[in-house]
Amino acid sequence: MNLESEAGYIAQAWARRLEQENQVGSALLYFEKGQSYVDIERVCWDHFERLLLAGISPLPLSSTLLCCTNPADVVGGNYPGLDPTLVEILENSPATAMVGTLIAPLAVLFAFFKLKQTGDDGAAIQYLSKLFRLSSMPREYVALLIAEMLPLLDGTPAPPPPFQSLTNGLV
Repeated sequence: MNLESEAGYIAQAWARRLEQENQVGSALLYFEKGQSYVDIERVCWDHFERLLLAGISPLPLSSTLLCCTNPADVVGGNYPGLDPTLVEILENSPATAMVGTLIAPLAVLFAFFKLKQTGDDGAAIQYLSKLFRLSSMPREYVALLIAEMLPLLDGTPAPPPPFQSLTNGLV
Protein backbone atom coordinates (compact mmCIF):
# COMPACT_ATOMS: atom_id res chain seq x y z
CA MET A 1 0.00 0.00 0.00
CA ASN A 2 1.21 3.47 -0.86
CA LEU A 3 0.31 5.67 2.12
CA GLU A 4 2.85 8.46 1.65
CA SER A 5 0.25 11.08 0.75
CA GLU A 6 -1.87 10.16 3.78
CA ALA A 7 1.21 10.37 6.02
CA GLY A 8 1.95 13.84 4.62
CA TYR A 9 -1.62 14.96 5.25
CA ILE A 10 -1.49 13.68 8.85
CA ALA A 11 1.87 15.39 9.44
CA GLN A 12 0.48 18.69 8.13
CA ALA A 13 -2.64 18.41 10.30
CA TRP A 14 -0.53 17.69 13.37
CA ALA A 15 1.78 20.58 12.52
CA ARG A 16 -1.16 22.99 12.37
CA ARG A 17 -2.31 21.83 15.78
CA LEU A 18 1.18 22.28 17.22
CA GLU A 19 1.33 25.74 15.68
CA GLN A 20 -1.94 26.68 17.38
CA GLU A 21 -0.46 25.53 20.68
CA ASN A 22 2.58 27.79 20.07
CA GLN A 23 4.93 24.82 19.66
CA VAL A 24 6.36 26.39 16.54
CA GLY A 25 9.61 24.43 16.36
CA SER A 26 7.80 21.11 16.50
CA ALA A 27 5.27 22.39 13.98
CA LEU A 28 8.09 23.24 11.56
CA LEU A 29 9.46 19.72 11.90
CA TYR A 30 6.07 18.20 11.07
CA PHE A 31 5.49 20.62 8.20
CA GLU A 32 8.82 19.39 6.86
CA LYS A 33 7.73 15.76 7.22
CA GLY A 34 4.52 16.62 5.36
CA GLN A 35 6.52 18.54 2.73
CA SER A 36 4.40 21.62 3.33
CA TYR A 37 7.02 24.17 2.36
CA VAL A 38 4.49 26.97 1.92
CA ASP A 39 3.50 26.58 5.57
CA ILE A 40 7.15 26.56 6.67
CA GLU A 41 7.73 29.80 4.80
CA ARG A 42 4.56 31.37 6.27
CA VAL A 43 5.48 30.41 9.84
CA CYS A 44 9.05 31.65 9.43
CA TRP A 45 8.02 35.06 8.06
CA ASP A 46 5.39 35.33 10.82
CA HIS A 47 8.02 34.76 13.46
CA PHE A 48 10.53 36.94 11.63
CA GLU A 49 8.11 39.83 12.03
CA ARG A 50 7.45 39.04 15.70
CA LEU A 51 11.16 38.80 16.43
CA LEU A 52 11.90 42.01 14.55
CA LEU A 53 9.22 43.90 16.48
CA ALA A 54 9.92 42.45 19.93
CA GLY A 55 13.57 41.37 19.86
CA ILE A 56 14.73 38.77 22.36
CA SER A 57 14.83 39.44 26.04
CA PRO A 58 17.92 38.55 28.06
CA LEU A 59 15.76 38.23 31.17
CA PRO A 60 14.94 34.78 32.48
CA LEU A 61 11.29 33.79 32.27
CA SER A 62 10.73 34.07 36.02
CA SER A 63 11.67 37.76 36.09
CA THR A 64 9.58 38.89 33.13
CA LEU A 65 6.06 40.20 33.39
CA LEU A 66 3.64 37.53 32.22
CA CYS A 67 0.89 39.61 30.71
CA CYS A 68 -0.27 37.11 28.12
CA THR A 69 -3.61 35.37 28.59
CA ASN A 70 -2.23 32.01 27.49
CA PRO A 71 0.85 30.78 29.41
CA ALA A 72 1.93 28.91 26.27
CA ASP A 73 2.50 32.31 24.62
CA VAL A 74 5.60 32.89 26.77
CA VAL A 75 8.01 29.96 26.83
CA GLY A 76 11.65 29.26 26.29
CA GLY A 77 14.44 29.33 28.87
CA ASN A 78 16.69 32.27 28.04
CA TYR A 79 14.49 33.58 25.26
CA PRO A 80 11.01 34.25 26.63
CA GLY A 81 8.43 34.18 23.89
CA LEU A 82 10.41 31.73 21.74
CA ASP A 83 9.66 28.04 21.62
CA PRO A 84 12.78 26.12 22.79
CA THR A 85 12.50 23.72 19.84
CA LEU A 86 12.41 26.71 17.48
CA VAL A 87 15.53 28.12 19.16
CA GLU A 88 17.26 24.78 18.66
CA ILE A 89 16.29 24.74 14.98
CA LEU A 90 17.55 28.30 14.52
CA GLU A 91 20.87 27.55 16.19
CA ASN A 92 21.57 24.33 14.24
CA SER A 93 21.60 23.41 10.58
CA PRO A 94 18.27 22.08 9.31
CA ALA A 95 17.95 18.57 7.91
CA THR A 96 17.29 19.62 4.31
CA ALA A 97 18.56 22.41 2.10
CA MET A 98 15.01 23.44 1.21
CA VAL A 99 14.06 24.01 4.85
CA GLY A 100 17.40 25.73 5.45
CA THR A 101 16.58 28.20 2.71
CA LEU A 102 13.12 28.86 4.13
CA ILE A 103 14.23 29.45 7.72
CA ALA A 104 17.42 31.34 6.82
CA PRO A 105 16.00 34.88 7.27
CA LEU A 106 14.61 34.00 10.70
CA ALA A 107 17.82 32.23 11.73
CA VAL A 108 19.95 35.21 10.63
CA LEU A 109 17.73 37.68 12.51
CA PHE A 110 17.87 35.47 15.62
CA ALA A 111 21.68 35.32 15.37
CA PHE A 112 21.75 39.12 14.99
CA PHE A 113 19.83 39.63 18.23
CA LYS A 114 22.01 37.13 20.09
CA LEU A 115 25.16 38.91 18.91
CA LYS A 116 23.67 42.29 19.77
CA GLN A 117 22.92 41.05 23.30
CA THR A 118 26.51 39.90 23.78
CA GLY A 119 27.83 43.27 22.58
CA ASP A 120 29.45 41.93 19.40
CA ASP A 121 28.20 44.83 17.28
CA GLY A 122 30.52 44.19 14.32
CA ALA A 123 29.36 40.60 13.86
CA ALA A 124 25.76 41.66 14.49
CA ILE A 125 25.96 44.22 11.69
CA GLN A 126 27.43 41.60 9.35
CA TYR A 127 24.53 39.25 10.07
CA LEU A 128 21.95 41.96 9.63
CA SER A 129 23.48 43.09 6.34
CA LYS A 130 22.92 39.57 4.98
CA LEU A 131 19.19 40.16 5.23
CA PHE A 132 19.35 43.17 2.93
CA ARG A 133 20.74 40.95 0.19
CA LEU A 134 17.79 38.57 0.21
CA SER A 135 15.60 38.92 -2.83
CA SER A 136 12.70 37.45 -0.84
CA MET A 137 12.86 40.12 1.88
CA PRO A 138 9.48 41.89 2.15
CA ARG A 139 9.91 45.64 1.72
CA GLU A 140 7.98 46.49 4.87
CA TYR A 141 10.80 45.04 6.99
CA VAL A 142 13.63 47.05 5.45
CA ALA A 143 12.97 50.20 7.48
CA LEU A 144 12.78 48.20 10.71
CA LEU A 145 16.04 46.41 9.88
CA ILE A 146 17.74 49.76 9.19
CA ALA A 147 16.41 51.06 12.52
CA GLU A 148 18.07 48.08 14.23
CA MET A 149 21.35 48.66 12.42
CA LEU A 150 21.78 52.45 12.78
CA PRO A 151 22.40 52.53 16.55
CA LEU A 152 25.09 49.88 16.14
CA LEU A 153 26.81 51.88 13.41
CA ASP A 154 26.92 55.16 15.32
CA GLY A 155 27.50 53.62 18.76
CA THR A 156 24.37 54.92 20.47
CA PRO A 157 22.29 52.50 22.50
CA ALA A 158 19.18 51.30 20.71
CA PRO A 159 15.83 51.85 22.39
CA PRO A 160 14.29 48.64 23.72
CA PRO A 161 11.70 46.90 21.54
CA PRO A 162 8.13 48.07 22.26
CA PHE A 163 7.13 44.98 24.27
CA GLN A 164 10.24 45.07 26.44
CA SER A 165 9.82 48.75 27.25
CA LEU A 166 6.33 48.01 28.55
CA THR A 167 7.45 45.16 30.80
CA ASN A 168 10.80 46.47 32.11
CA GLY A 169 9.28 49.34 34.06
CA LEU A 170 6.68 47.11 35.69
CA VAL A 171 8.86 44.25 36.93
